[in-house]
Amino acid sequence: THLTLINYLNEGITTANRKASLKERYRIMVKHYGQVSTFLHHVWFAVRAVIKPEK
Repeated sequence: THLTLINYLNEGITTANRKASLKERYRIMVKHYGQVSTFLHHVWFAVRAVIKPEK
C-alpha cells in the first residue's frame, strides 16, 4: 500500500515539545528540590557529559 505511516515533516513540532517538556521538568525539580540544588545537579550533568560521553 501507499499509506503514509510516519510524517517526518513534523520534526519542528516534536523539537518544540521536547524543549517545553524539559523546561517544565526543570521548574518541577526547582519546586521540589530548590533552585540551587537543581542548578548544581544540571551543571554536574553537563560536566559528566563532557568528561564521559555516551557511546
